[in-house]
Amino acid sequence: MTLLNMTPKRLLLIGGGGHCVSCLDVIRLTGHYRVIGVIDKFLGLGDRIGDTSVIGSDDEIAHWLGKVDQVLITLGVVHRSGRRAELYRLLHGLGAEFAQVVSPRAYVAPDAEIGQGSIIMHDALVNSGARIGQNCIINTKSLIEHGASVGHHCHISTRATLNGDVSVGDNVLIGSHAVVFPGCQIGENTVVGGGQVVRKDLKAGYHPNREKRW
Repeated sequence: MTLLNMTPKRLLLIGGGGHCVSCLDVIRLTGHYRVIGVIDKFLGLGDRIGDTSVIGSDDEIAHWLGKVDQVLITLGVVHRSGRRAELYRLLHGLGAEFAQVVSPRAYVAPDAEIGQGSIIMHDALVNSGARIGQNCIINTKSLIEHGASVGHHCHISTRATLNGDVSVGDNVLIGSHAVVFPGCQIGENTVVGGGQVVRKDLKAGYHPNREKRW
């Protein structure tokens, strides 16, 4: 079936802000979805995210799930991904079907695995044998090399590089332009700062502001 014969899926976005704007651009470029609107806890009804309207707050999620085909969490991550994970569990409990969005400008190897609710953004590269968990952001121009694995609810930021066979636990933020050397293991709930170079394993809960050295 060609794309011209496909009916776009009705998509609900959860979380407004700058990351949502970027997601909207990726979503529209795929041609696979019709965005119904955005749910946001802090914005008002009718507020705009780009040219898309806020249609409700968190307490209306269940109502809107009955009117759409799929949902995507478009809340960005600044420090840790706890809120994204919390929303994912809420939506999963309500029976939501999660979109899996891959920009046409990204490359995902045929044998790579992408979890539900994850988005692969413009010019990202997910190489052979890589595995991406659920509800992840693989952001613009990031590189996930061969055999690398990324857990659930992670954000691999712009131009970050995970080299071959790197293992990243759940709820991890890898900052922009960070580089993780081949084979390193990054524990869950870890933050890797922007521009940092990781040459050895990092324990769970690591945060650069609480450590003296990498």
